[in-house]
Amino acid sequence: MSLTEQPSLIFVPQLGTDYKYDFEKIAAELTEYAESNEKKFIHFARFWCQESLFFLMYFILRTPVNHPWIVDRINDVERCNDRTLDLWAREHWKSSIITYGLNIQNILQDPDVRIGIFSHTRAIAKSFLRRIKLTLESNELLKYLFPDILYETPQSQSSKW
Repeated sequence: MSLTEQPSLIFVPQLGTDYKYDFEKIAAELTEYAESNEKKFIHFARFWCQESLFFLMYFILRTPVNHPWIVDRINDVERCNDRTLDLWAREHWKSSIITYGLNIQNILQDPDVRIGIFSHTRAIAKSFLRRIKLTLESNELLKYLFPDILYETPQSQSSKW
């Protein structure tokens, strides 16, 4: 991926949303670095992927999480996600935020982390794993930012998951 292929990172804050960081400013800085300094772009984007679950999910994974209630849930997860049992009602974004986004962030923070994904059926657990695997293998921006963690061509460079 070349510097000119970097996406324009536009952010429109939602009224009444309690963002943990100034994402308008972060997006503007990243866009500026994408146009002028590839190394700064990579360094800055990597930092925010590892620091902010919202940044990773919204800007890099392109998950539609820019909603006040969902941002609050992401903030809750970031505040306390270790040694907890999360019991959320269906359709409350738990799987997207925790099983998908947080696990990807954990891998980016520590590629040697071991993660267990459990569900009431094996097929559901495998579908979560498949979604994470597909993202790590196909998200070009993520592979560009983390070449030390993610394979450029995973089908030929890595063994079976």
